[in-house]
Amino acid sequence: MLLKNFSMRNNKPFIKTASLYDAIYAKKQYGQEARVINKLIRLYNVKGKRLIDLGCGTGKHCVEFARLGYMPTGIDCSLPMLTIAKQNIDASGRFVNLIHTKIDSYKPRKKFDVATSLFHVLSYQTTNDSVEKYFRAASRCIKPGGLFIFDCWYGPGVFFLAPKNSKRALRFNNSRFTRNKKSMWDTEQNLVHVHHTIHAHGKKIPPTHELHSMRYFFLPELTLFLSMTGFRLLEWGTLGTPLKPIGKIPSWDIWLIAQKNL
Repeated sequence: MLLKNFSMRNNKPFIKTASLYDAIYAKKQYGQEARVINKLIRLYNVKGKRLIDLGCGTGKHCVEFARLGYMPTGIDCSLPMLTIAKQNIDASGRFVNLIHTKIDSYKPRKKFDVATSLFHVLSYQTTNDSVEKYFRAASRCIKPGGLFIFDCWYGPGVFFLAPKNSKRALRFNNSRFTRNKKSMWDTEQNLVHVHHTIHAHGKKIPPTHELHSMRYFFLPELTLFLSMTGFRLLEWGTLGTPLKPIGKIPSWDIWLIAQKNL
């Protein structure tokens, strides 16, 4: 009942909170991640520089890829997030092509050498149908022999570490906020429903609510979806060059590299 009531007053993720997104994830190492991905791309001898970022959010990965010499295109279904992305790109002095569209409906005019989909975009695809459409969309975007590099929530890590509630203080534009996260675990559907509530300090405005329903995955199903949509899995693990094997304590998320079939 709590989930149903929350959903009724919830907007889509990253609509109400887009302006706070970069403040919430200010410590995320976008530059380091882009450099490691660049090394992985070179490791597999991909020569082209046309890259598409599926679910680009506020564009920070795209900016870093542009700094490394790529010609990035970023697509996202959230117009507020793309508005922030344009500001970030303009501030960087780089060029990134931004497109407002859903991943599963995007049809590129020209294929890309590499596709990325980072910070758990896949985990927002909560049904088998949406997961298959996601991978088919990626397959449409990539040249034969090209790479798809993505990450997602990892089932063994979720079970080992278990979803937890959290509270965090934030500062943005000289204002103070508190973000509360409450998790509801649906083990039958392989989902974690994360309720975000953001309170603004010193302002007489109601709190902002968002619901992020996240799917966690296991390697056999990921391998199956990839093979169904024209990919073969090259390697998987935690981020590194090459990807690092999962240790005795599994991580909450995993990275995967797949190649589009020739």
